[in-house]
Amino acid sequence: MIQLQQDIIKQKIKNIFKKDVVSIVRSIKNLSKKEEKVIDIYMLDLCDKSIGTNKNNSNTKTDGWSDKIQIKTLSKNEREYFEQYLEIRKDFLAREDLESILNLESKYFLALQNNQIAGVYCLVLKKTPIRGGFDLEIIFTDNQAYLFQLYVMPELRGTGLGSFLISYLINYCRNKAFQYLIIAMKTDNEASIHMHKKIGFKKYARIKVIKQCFIKRHEFKLEKDVTPGLLTIKTFEKKLSSFK
Repeated sequence: MIQLQQDIIKQKIKNIFKKDVVSIVRSIKNLSKKEEKVIDIYMLDLCDKSIGTNKNNSNTKTDGWSDKIQIKTLSKNEREYFEQYLEIRKDFLAREDLESILNLESKYFLALQNNQIAGVYCLVLKKTPIRGGFDLEIIFTDNQAYLFQLYVMPELRGTGLGSFLISYLINYCRNKAFQYLIIAMKTDNEASIHMHKKIGFKKYARIKVIKQCFIKRHEFKLEKDVTPGLLTIKTFEKKLSSFK
């Protein structure tokens, strides 16, 4: 009886050790597995007057939106619609994240219908982080601005409101003497890529982050036939790339 109990205990110890070994091997395999994330940078040259005009975008259903909505702004010092926007994006954006964005010299342009937010696009100056595992920061010159967080209420998607907001910001940035608009888009965001390319945005560069065995490295690839040196990317490790 005692010998049987001892054999059972020994077997349990072996099983525990075996499970630990399997777990260790699995962990090592996971660590050695290569993970890649890709994001594309698109730019719009505002000096090209044919881009962003109503004539150029006559097929995007933007006609008529100027009579249906009001454009209001949300910024660090303009907070009337802060809570309403936060409620709309609560599954995506935490309060502290929105506060952080507003501290980036940014301005949200809100399309309002009956004083309710119908669509939003954000304009950022100076610099902006690219998170989601990319751990990058784009540094802008005085003639550059960055667009992000385009959002249209689900029931209004496909109506041209998103294109209208982009066209509105193109005209706004031209009046402020900006030369370039910049946007970063994931490669699988086909609808947004199609909409921005249709308006005139061109791919400037591709950024790939590769993570393997606790090591993370970035690859920067400039597109052909674009002007190098227009954009500076800063990694959180303080390395710089200006795509030269």
